[in-house]
Amino acid sequence: MPFDLASVLDPAHSALVTVELQVTSIGPLGAPHPDLMAAGEGPMLEHVATLARSARRAGVPVVHCLVARPSGVRQVRPNRLSNLGRDRPAAPVLPNEELLHPGVGAEPTDVVLRRPHGLTPMVNTDLDGLLRSMAVTTIVLTGVSVNLALLGATIAAADHSYQVVIPRDATGGIGADLVDMLYERIYPLLATVTTTEQVRAVWDAVPA
Repeated sequence: MPFDLASVLDPAHSALVTVELQVTSIGPLGAPHPDLMAAGEGPMLEHVATLARSARRAGVPVVHCLVARPSGVRQVRPNRLSNLGRDRPAAPVLPNEELLHPGVGAEPTDVVLRRPHGLTPMVNTDLDGLLRSMAVTTIVLTGVSVNLALLGATIAAADHSYQVVIPRDATGGIGADLVDMLYERIYPLLATVTTTEQVRAVWDAVPA
């Protein structure tokens, strides 16, 4: 049977989720890697903003997942990745509206979830409970990074029995060859990899 993307992306049970599209990861306030900085300066953010506009028109909830350590909290770094940044100045503590990258084009109707630690947005947040309360069964994942947070979110979402759709051109990662490998060999096992235009075509066809 041919795969029916329109059925999977039915607005009645879909949500658009952005991952770590914040000024401290892809913006001027402490991007940890030049590839992520480049992603923030390329077309990725406009693709995300375009998807968000289509989602809102179709009645699809838009959820932004951010990570930020609370002010004054001394954190024992539990993994090697966290320790890579231990010598950098601490990122400023910003309110959600300043932490979220302006290129995302967030609206007051969007939901913003903030986690204090952890490597994926399914950890230490209300994301799963929120989506279930809205009868969401399909997550459209966007953001960074393809190598870690997005990959962890995809695995966790699959573990929680969600369908995952990933518009590749609305994501960014570190190392072009590695990103290509992940999209060729790993992500197709876990999710439906597609494009911004294909997702938009479904949501824009929904009657107003």
